[in-house]
Amino acid sequence: MEAMWAEVEEFLGRYGKALSAGDMPGVGSCWQVPALVVADQGARAVLAIEEVEEFFAAAVAWYQSQGLMSTVPEVLRVEQLSAGLVSVDVAWLALDADSVERSREASRYVLRRVEDGGLRVCVAATVAG
Repeated sequence: MEAMWAEVEEFLGRYGKALSAGDMPGVGSCWQVPALVVADQGARAVLAIEEVEEFFAAAVAWYQSQGLMSTVPEVLRVEQLSAGLVSVDVAWLALDADSVERSREASRYVLRRVEDGGLRVCVAATVAG
């Protein structure tokens, strides 16, 4: 389980760096489509990587307008669901230009191991803080 935890931390670290840099192709490379996004407001099927990139480009712009310049994952829980699926609970810390934490959001992901051996988000859910 330690190896899986380390792999999840590396994956989410790469995802967070792509978000922080506004690297939308990098963000998109962390997702597998079709995917499902679930929140209190409803559920949405994501059918194309371009949808992921467009959503996160708008989100990054909004966070930066609030003075938040980077996001760092804090892995809270990792559960191996099957040989190819992992459930992950993560807190995303939003940092300002001085690397001071200004907010945090919680998410639960189901990550799927893909053909190249890497992990990709296939289900994302907002978790109440």
